[in-house]
Amino acid sequence: TSCHSMSYPQSELKESTHYGALGVNPTCKDCHIPQGIENFHLAVATHVVDGARELWLEMVNDYSTLEKFNERRLEMAHDARMNLKKWDSITCRTCHVKPAPPGESAQAEHKKMETEGATCIDC
Repeated sequence: TSCHSMSYPQSELKESTHYGALGVNPTCKDCHIPQGIENFHLAVATHVVDGARELWLEMVNDYSTLEKFNERRLEMAHDARMNLKKWDSITCRTCHVKPAPPGESAQAEHKKMETEGATCIDC
């Protein structure tokens, strides 16, 4: 949140099941920027392309209140989901290695995901 006004999503993250689970406290980059040397090209592209776009949007939009932020929330969430889909959810898979969801339907969906080329964000 030092780069732009994402204080609202940061507060929401801290209240979510992703934060604190198993002692893990993810930050923005853990989900929104691919990590590791094998993903260096994706991280650089994300910083350059998305970073420049977000900087521009920060300058031309008013995010001073939650209501004003929410006016663009769906568009921003869509952009984030499309990045995750494009990356085959690599940032999800960094933490969720070989997930074993409870319940038959969730297990069936994960099996389908493996065999049909779907990715985490499709769910």
